[in-house]
Amino acid sequence: MSTETKTIEQAAEELKGHVKQAAEIAAKAAAEAAVSDVKGTAEDAKKAAEDFKLASEKSIKEISDRIDEMATAAKRSKMAGQDSDEGAASAMKAFTDKATELKAVKPGSKKSVTIELDAKAAVTITTGSVTTLGGPASVTMLPGIVSDPRRRGHIRAFMNVGQMGTGSATYLQHTASRTRGAGMVGEGGLKPQSDLGFITKRLDAKKIANTFKITEETVEDIPLLMSTIQQEGVADVEYIEDDEILFGDGTGNHLEGVYTQASAFTGGGVKADFPNEFDVLRAAVAQLAVEHFLPTLIILSPIDVANMDLEKGEDGHYLVPAALFGTTIPSISGVRIVENTAMPVGEFLVGDFAMGAQLFDRTGLSIRIYDQNEDDAKHNLLLIVIEKRIALKVGYPKAFVKGSFDTAKPLILRA
Repeated sequence: MSTETKTIEQAAEELKGHVKQAAEIAAKAAAEAAVSDVKGTAEDAKKAAEDFKLASEKSIKEISDRIDEMATAAKRSKMAGQDSDEGAASAMKAFTDKATELKAVKPGSKKSVTIELDAKAAVTITTGSVTTLGGPASVTMLPGIVSDPRRRGHIRAFMNVGQMGTGSATYLQHTASRTRGAGMVGEGGLKPQSDLGFITKRLDAKKIANTFKITEETVEDIPLLMSTIQQEGVADVEYIEDDEILFGDGTGNHLEGVYTQASAFTGGGVKADFPNEFDVLRAAVAQLAVEHFLPTLIILSPIDVANMDLEKGEDGHYLVPAALFGTTIPSISGVRIVENTAMPVGEFLVGDFAMGAQLFDRTGLSIRIYDQNEDDAKHNLLLIVIEKRIALKVGYPKAFVKGSFDTAKPLILRA
């Protein structure tokens, strides 16, 4: 633990001590005043004092809990800042190390440069300070660069991500036929047997690529070059990655996506009067829970999230407090809601992304700059090629539930 981290923790403890002491003094004074002001029996006075004491203790706990949250957020923010600083240095080093070569790539020079970004260079920047089941909201970008508009809630940020040493492998996918046979056995009795119900599937790394052109002058300014690559190239690669993780059909050069393999919504036996979108999502969480999965993420279109946020009762009051979809991270039964424009309006995906699936990087983000392409030399243009190779393992398709709100609502309508 660093000295600065200790300082944060010590300051939090000292602040809680001061708050407790001040609250106790105030509560004691208030209780004494209440006792002297009570017009009635001694029992009335005693009860008034006890009420003040309980209120004081509750206030102290609430304030102390808030201080703990602030201290945790401060530490997380500091760690994120350290990661960002390291990532910025790594990314800048990757480009500046190639500065001479980059500047030598002129139209007609017949030269090319390749820049490989490691994990630190493609750093994950944390944009939220509250940790939920799905983890902090984050996007992958070259540090120190801001490029809008950007899609929020990239799926990679909420998944287990590993490395792949080869271009292909096999894995076991657990199917719906799994049976749990464990049971009690008497002495000399026959031991029961479980059927894991799995099939063997192939895991292949697939390539995502993007190309675009820049002017010759752009490579002479490293920060400008990095910003241009981020805004014009890397962001588009991330969009395609989201689409493939969710909806890839597994054919040709496509991943086999999570939504593609997810179980259909059944409601899990949950019933509701006048069901709405909130009821459907709560039922989806229950459907996974009865299968012994712990949902970590709900993925919705931003339009559906807005419609849920604005939904009102017959008397005009909002069905959901503004704070839920305002300053805090929105969730249903503790499961975080993430907006992603890849999800079609009216559809949803609820899943245990921690256990049900894993993303693998075969190669990191590779950036190459060419000067020989078409008639670019005549226009003082250079070609940028960005690519990466990834693979997706969905070990438990039953860890995910998908559906549309229109077809799901009737399934949970109480007869």
